[in-house]
Amino acid sequence: MLYIHNLLQLQLQLTFRVQSGQTDLSHYNIISGHQLPEQIIICLLDQASHSGNIRKNPFNFKHLNISEASIVVNGVHEPAEAYKLDIANGDYIDLYTDFLLNTGIGDEDRDCGITEREFIGGSFLLVFDRSKHKCNRYHRHPHDSGTIDINIRTRQNLASTITVLVYATYSSEIVIDDTFAVNLTKTF
Repeated sequence: MLYIHNLLQLQLQLTFRVQSGQTDLSHYNIISGHQLPEQIIICLLDQASHSGNIRKNPFNFKHLNISEASIVVNGVHEPAEAYKLDIANGDYIDLYTDFLLNTGIGDEDRDCGITEREFIGGSFLLVFDRSKHKCNRYHRHPHDSGTIDINIRTRQNLASTITVLVYATYSSEIVIDDTFAVNLTKTF
């Protein structure tokens, strides 16, 4: 008998600061290697919150009035057309819908506890499903390799220095064969 158990690992891949006055939050070669992640989650927050200011909420992920967002995998944007947003005028529903789909909630009779209002009010997460069929890891797919960049632009100059957090999820397997030999297929 062969036993296979799938594992999912979420890693804080990178944190970086963007100084006040900037509009381009892009960062290049954030991830590279023989296995690229199946999902990427990007959070934006005040640098003071991230560095431990007790008067700031470290879980207040802001939208910062971004105007464009995508990841770039081996030179190709995901999604194919970068998200174009005008949050102040209510043009963000496609991003919220994709947030639900990319976290596995969109087609289920459940929710993740983040309403549309909460999404833009402090729970703003950019989530990218990188699985081949956009199935949010429901099926297993071969991994791809290469590099990933992030492309984020804001409508106005940043009022304060921010920290960008980039999380990535990777899959692996534990395989136990008939002789009870245990193998970990760790490809990240």
